[in-house]
Amino acid sequence: MKKLCGAAKRTSDKSMRYILLGFISSVAGFMVQSLTDYTFYNYRVMIFFWIIVFLGIKAAQFSEESDGGISND
Repeated sequence: MKKLCGAAKRTSDKSMRYILLGFISSVAGFMVQSLTDYTFYNYRVMIFFWIIVFLGIKAAQFSEESDGGISND
């Protein structure tokens, strides 16, 4: 979440910012729903969550590289 929020804040590309905000809201929504329900009841749900996290991190790295910044994280 920290990496996604930082990348969304620093990017100058408006469409990339919307993509990053979509990943942020996906993970945040999953976490909020997890407050009241056991969300990892099924391995398919768990793998879907980790795929969303992975794609969000890769989108943040792509955003930082396309803006000229080098990520050391």
